Amino acid sequence: MDITSLLSRLEEATCGSDQLDREIAEVLGWTRRAATHEECGYYLEWVSPTGEGWGLTASACCPLGRLTQSIDSALTLVPEGWYVDRLGVDMLNPQVWSCVLGSESTGVEIGRGHMTLRPALALCIASLRARQALTQEGSR
Repeated sequence: MDITSLLSRLEEATCGSDQLDREIAEVLGWTRRAATHEECGYYLEWVSPTGEGWGLTASACCPLGRLTQSIDSALTLVPEGWYVDRLGVDMLNPQVWSCVLGSESTGVEIGRGHMTLRPALALCIASLRARQALTQEGSR
């Protein structure tokens, strides 16, 4: 799955899930590999984008935490050099959350206008949009 497809799925989600958390990890370059351990047998090991093993996990676990379900975990997705400018409920619809990230170096804002039912989802979407912008900027 690519980041654009994942963003579409996140924008349609009504709540966070372990499946969405795993998909975010995979889009960010994390992979899973089968491994064996003499005491616990077969397990899946997450491998970071740099090739480091993350260790024993259940297949449902995400190495980065509950990204779409926890604001604390979602904050880890904010790219270096970016900050959360606004994360809050919509004034006209207090059941809806939006998030805007800002870039310290360029002053660019990302995420404006996207609204979702969960604050962690809004933060994930804005962070992935910022990462997508950085990738597109780097490929020019």
